[in-house]
Amino acid sequence: MFYFKIEDLQPTQMLTGVERRAVWLDRVMLTFFVFEPGATIPEHAHDNDQITVVIKGSMEFTLADETRTLRAGDGVRIPPNVMHRAAVLDEETEVLIFDLVTEFCRERCKTLIMVTHSEKGFTGYYDTLVRIRDGQVQQVTHEGGA
Repeated sequence: MFYFKIEDLQPTQMLTGVERRAVWLDRVMLTFFVFEPGATIPEHAHDNDQITVVIKGSMEFTLADETRTLRAGDGVRIPPNVMHRAAVLDEETEVLIFDLVTEFCRERCKTLIMVTHSEKGFTGYYDTLVRIRDGQVQQVTHEGGA
């Protein structure tokens, strides 16, 4: 299956109050989470890179020894083997996680695809930006990535 709709991906109850839907290939995985208010992800680490972006709502996120409140549009880059945890605040929160396997990222030194509603805050982190509106490509911009 190469094409998918998020709503068609099989949901799993990862933890109490945490629903996960995932799609993957051999070396990359894209995971969509929906958290109920008050849900928590216990402290853990893994050997792959991870990028977390909050799409809706807010959460308290701790990376190593630094805790921040992340709101819609905020994200965090999590290096391999770094302890992290999250606690969802009041409203239902959706989080989009890009699990980029370490070997794959290091081989190519590139992010595969980043999907966002706005490029605000991401300037300098992409080589090519493609703006799509109503299913049609509106503009392609080439910039030096960070």
